Amino acid sequence: MHDRGDLNIRPDFQRRPNWPRHTLCYFVDTLLRGYPTPLIYLRPRMEAGKERSILDVVDGQLRLTAILRFKQDDLRMYKHAGEYADRTYSELDPEDQLRFESYDMRVDELLNASDEYVLEMFHRLNAYGLKVNSQELRHGKFQESVPLS
Repeated sequence: MHDRGDLNIRPDFQRRPNWPRHTLCYFVDTLLRGYPTPLIYLRPRMEAGKERSILDVVDGQLRLTAILRFKQDDLRMYKHAGEYADRTYSELDPEDQLRFESYDMRVDELLNASDEYVLEMFHRLNAYGLKVNSQELRHGKFQESVPLS
């Protein structure tokens, strides 16, 4: 979609891509290892003078930017990426490339969403996130194996 010009990654309300390299790499590593990721929200709209719809990215711009940069060999994996360390997409084994290409990215289309709705949704998705602190992350990663039920 991006290569065809059907995906608008930076609609006017979007911020500029600002993830640091290690965050981009961690997201790509998440895909390569098959872990789940949050939904991507897209809003289809008709572009003036064209007979096809364009998909505006409402939420997921940074994740999509990571995917595109990696696929275009514009992102080299960081040193903590295990077997993927210091590799670009084209330097991956064919099986790893296939796993990356076939990742099941969840997308929700906001059909008939007004500009006002999209802006309010963008605000709500981005305004009140609480970052997990380092102690909470350690606790979640190194806690003893306990049944979740």
